[in-house]
Amino acid sequence: MHHRDYPKADTEQIDSELEESMLVVMEVVRLGRNLRKREGHRVRQPLASLTVLTRDQRVERAVTAHSDIIVDELNVKEVTTSSDEASLVVLGAKANFRKLGPQLGSEMRRYASLISDLTHAQIEEMLNGAHVELDGRSFGLDDIIVERTPRADTLVETGEGLAVAIDTKITEELRLEGLAREVVSHVQRLRREADLDVTERISVQWDTQDQPVKAALEAHRDWVVNEVLASEFVNGEVADGATVDVDGHPVELSISRA
Repeated sequence: MHHRDYPKADTEQIDSELEESMLVVMEVVRLGRNLRKREGHRVRQPLASLTVLTRDQRVERAVTAHSDIIVDELNVKEVTTSSDEASLVVLGAKANFRKLGPQLGSEMRRYASLISDLTHAQIEEMLNGAHVELDGRSFGLDDIIVERTPRADTLVETGEGLAVAIDTKITEELRLEGLAREVVSHVQRLRREADLDVTERISVQWDTQDQPVKAALEAHRDWVVNEVLASEFVNGEVADGATVDVDGHPVELSISRA
């Protein structure tokens, strides 16, 4: 057995800025997945947009630089950043009892009520670093817990130094793309079950009486063909095929080597 010194890290090769950016991206993806799971959206159902709500320029730069990763991980069409929360959420506040309780003592209940009455505009000011005076006392951001109530067709999740808002409205175009993605998933499964090499071209036959699936495969035919490496993608009677469930729509599928 040969013994060697444990290798030492070359700290000059560490890209601290990239590491920080990836931590931001990981947090955005984590929050986005939580939102998708809460809403019950299938992972293959595209959503229109995700907005990262932040006032931190470092977070904004990280999201902008790596938006392609977030798009791929969360299956959204667009990723943006914004410091203006008004169009997506209604801000509310409650008192930070852990901090204020020891300071305010018997007055805690009265000030908690005043804090709960803070307006959206006042909370915006506090988020930007300002203090608000309530009945002779000054309160800053550390004294409150900010609550975000999503506006219609929006989901919001708050994390470390940022919040993520997802547009949950599914247009007909997005719905059809989601169905096409489900079909691709089933074809890829059939490829694996047939022990086909990932680079082998195939012939695909498909049939369904379900109009939405037909519309989806007609609209996204070229994309589907490219994804599954199909030399033929034929709609018609399927012999010896498998019946698969595409989001509640029955589809007959059959594949073979091209």
